[in-house]
Amino acid sequence: MNRMGYFIFEGIDPNRCRVFYSGTMTERERRAVLSYMNEGVRHEQWMGWATSRMDGSRLGTQCMKTPDEKWRFPEEWNTHYIVEHGLCPPRNFINDAVAWWELT
Repeated sequence: MNRMGYFIFEGIDPNRCRVFYSGTMTERERRAVLSYMNEGVRHEQWMGWATSRMDGSRLGTQCMKTPDEKWRFPEEWNTHYIVEHGLCPPRNFINDAVAWWELT
């Protein structure tokens, strides 16, 4: 299963996450990505809260997986980083989201 949003595990300096996730999405892709992530289910439960690398706010305590089980991502990544901060997931994540969305 691919990982998205785990900055340290992806070799991303947490202070540079805005640079790494700075791509663009069409409105259609954005809707597909948010739907794909909103339909995710719990993959693992953590022993504490995740903290935003952007503003220090408290995020979720779970690792989520996409409905097709291709990706895992931190809980609330979609709401916090995409909606609130305008970040963009990697292109291969977007492509998988759109493919899944078109089938649903």
